[in-house]
Amino acid sequence: MNTNRYYHCYYSSSSPSSPPPLPPPLPPPPPPPTTTTITTTTTTTNNNNNNNNNNNNNNNSNCELK
Repeated sequence: MNTNRYYHCYYSSSSPSSPPPLPPPLPPPPPPPTTTTITTTTTTTNNNNNNNNNNNNNNNSNCELK
């Protein structure tokens, strides 16, 4: 009777081990979108520099009026 119980456990473990290998191929696709996000960050930095330059010009005008 003990032998029958051992065989049942071995069979169940073998079945679930086969399906796991299929899901791994799904995670690789997410990496591509990360590249697009980096490009957006670069544009924001350029905008900040332009804003600073405009502010400096305004300050100079005020000094001349005095």
